[in-house]
Amino acid sequence: MKVVAISDTSCCVYSEQGIDVPAIVTHKKRTGTLQGFRDKNVMEKPTKHLWDIPVTILIPAALENSITIDIAKRIKARVIAEVANGPTPPDADQWLFEKGTSVIPDILANSGGVTVSYYEWVQNMQGETWTQEEVEERLQKKMVSAYRNIHDLSREEKISMRAAAYRIAIDKVAKSLVARGAQ
Repeated sequence: MKVVAISDTSCCVYSEQGIDVPAIVTHKKRTGTLQGFRDKNVMEKPTKHLWDIPVTILIPAALENSITIDIAKRIKARVIAEVANGPTPPDADQWLFEKGTSVIPDILANSGGVTVSYYEWVQNMQGETWTQEEVEERLQKKMVSAYRNIHDLSREEKISMRAAAYRIAIDKVAKSLVARGAQ
């Protein structure tokens, strides 16, 4: 994978040839900003230009509601992996879906941490200790299964991956309530 753009509130750093990620992390830690990062072939642009850069995968990782409908119309990425909580409001999500952009919704993309927390709880309840490899293997199986279920429902029903994820989640909650005797 090649990282071609990174942004913060100060600017967007872009290089078609790729950014030296360890070097920019060091710069950010030292200065508190991406601004002023100097590397060959790296351009500095205003933060708002991040959305215009042609990329394969876009990873919004900071702000809720950052991908407005106007911004969604500028995005050239084929895939958006939402690492931030709620970066895409419903109107922009629908527009991206209709455009054919795959959006991996935050509730799927962020679920690994919650799943591992559950695994810690299970280990504590059962007095067990799993190796890191066992946790990672279980997590991979769970994440791949969740992705496939959401992806398949999205394709079958011709709905966004977010709508498919919500549908699956609501169905699981409803079945759990029925199993507990709720009506």
